[in-house]
Amino acid sequence: MGYFLDDSGNCAVTGRADDQVKIRGFRIELNEIDSNLRGHHLVRECKTLLRRDRNEEPTLVSYIVPEHQEWLKWLAERSLEETEDQGTEIGPVIVYSKRYRPMQTEVRDHLKSRLPVHAVPTYFIFLKKMPLNPNGKVDGPNLPFPDAALISEEASEEDLKRWETLSITEKEMAEQWATLINGLNAKTLHPESDFFESGGHSLLAQQLLLNIRKNLGTNVSISSLYSNSSLRALSTQIDRQREGKDDSSAAEHGEAAYAQSLDNLLGSLDAKYQTADPAALSPAGKTTVFVTGATGFLGSFIVKDLLERENVHVIAHVRGTKGVPAALERLQKSLRGYSVWQDSWATRLCAVVGDLTQPRLGLDDDTWKMLGDAADVVIHNGALVHWVKQYKHLERSNVLSTIDALRLCNQGKPKLFSFISSTSVLDTDHYINLSQEQTSTGQGAVMEADDMMGSRTGLGTGYGQSKWVSSPSQTLFCIA
Repeated sequence: MGYFLDDSGNCAVTGRADDQVKIRGFRIELNEIDSNLRGHHLVRECKTLLRRDRNEEPTLVSYIVPEHQEWLKWLAERSLEETEDQGTEIGPVIVYSKRYRPMQTEVRDHLKSRLPVHAVPTYFIFLKKMPLNPNGKVDGPNLPFPDAALISEEASEEDLKRWETLSITEKEMAEQWATLINGLNAKTLHPESDFFESGGHSLLAQQLLLNIRKNLGTNVSISSLYSNSSLRALSTQIDRQREGKDDSSAAEHGEAAYAQSLDNLLGSLDAKYQTADPAALSPAGKTTVFVTGATGFLGSFIVKDLLERENVHVIAHVRGTKGVPAALERLQKSLRGYSVWQDSWATRLCAVVGDLTQPRLGLDDDTWKMLGDAADVVIHNGALVHWVKQYKHLERSNVLSTIDALRLCNQGKPKLFSFISSTSVLDTDHYINLSQEQTSTGQGAVMEADDMMGSRTGLGTGYGQSKWVSSPSQTLFCIA
């Protein structure tokens, strides 16, 4: 959103016309968060905003007006009693800090099952009612930022009893978390509390590791933190180092695990895959292409390139929306956001709702069969890109989804299959040396004809490992 300056012809950008925000490198649709929140029976009204904390860190905050009668039923089903809390008046709103405390975990888990982790809000603020402006819309500026005084939870009697059972290291770690995460009360944490679910993120993770090194005298790696993010697991890792048990061998084991995963997965692939004849896909006839990862940057331009060709119809896989109309709306909004959408494409673009982290791409039986019968080409572009998470956390979304996309090619009519990989699969000494050797012969690069087994060891990122395991899985079976 912007306007042209009269004097120079330059454009002044004033902001976005939609509800898409960017936080720590991820693009997030605030409306998508609210849409999923409203799908929970305990939520009557909600509004999610991007706010900045006292350190100018962007933070997702969801403001919720609970459905009170449903809340009472929820408590009764669990034999819980409602906490007395008259609320705190902050400007024109009344905020409950204790009354709906159990609901935080409930709605967070609800969103975690439907959204990527970076789109799950850090804070949930419960209100008596939403402030409205004269037009009857939610008055965002009057929604209070959850500063430390507002969101700090008082430790209950049960919390204090549990605190006494924690080990010395667990108490030290809980206090370290509380110094970094705005408003977190260390004594409300329990052994299974997760650093990232408690409000931590990648930047705070780096600060936490520095504090651990300075205050506790141990050097924990970022990958170890992600794989041991609960209070108990991280404390155990620190105790192991204090006892002189180096975890480098575990890291080496993790690096080799992805190659073992490939060997195991190859045995689970279909014995034979049908494939279409490229020459049979005539430019004059209708070609239907199924695309995953269509709402991202690369996916949007793949869809653009396909729809610029006459007689090509695109079926896009869209994650986590409430029905096909909402999926199609999100897809078109993404294409408009990258300035590639044309209204004339509307009749040749449709969407299906799915999830790469679920079996069969998260598609229901009817949709799976429809795609098997309709698609001529499958382009598997979707993946979770994360530079810190380990392979085991990315296997479902990146590797097993590729196997499912391959299996779709054996449903219905024969199809062409294309897999979008990454140069991260070549990030090993083997290919650095190979490229140098081929420079001397005049080739000057790693060639498409070179096999990928040079990365069987040495890949350092879980993302690169997951894309490497996916690449041989489809290459070895010669899918076009």
